[in-house]
Amino acid sequence: MGNPQIRGRIAGLSNSQSDSDLMGFLLIEGEPEEDTAYQRALVTVHRQTAIYRREGEKTVRTTFSRLEEGMTVEVWFSGPTAESDPVQAAADTIIVISP
Repeated sequence: MGNPQIRGRIAGLSNSQSDSDLMGFLLIEGEPEEDTAYQRALVTVHRQTAIYRREGEKTVRTTFSRLEEGMTVEVWFSGPTAESDPVQAAADTIIVISP
């Protein structure tokens, strides 16, 4: 899977109000690290986004509705990014690494 594009805290979360493929948005804020490309990102989450959480040595599926502000996550992007501040991209995979 390679390295995540961003690792950081969920600083903002909004749910989509439509019945479309869009689940919502996450604002992720982190620190620059050697294995990540960004320290701030506005991430679009769709129904096909794979969302997991770590439980010890295991990684288990979870849902967008269980994500909360303050959680630390790693995010892998899918498709093009809008190089703004924060960068804007669709999430391919999200892993919650700490609550």
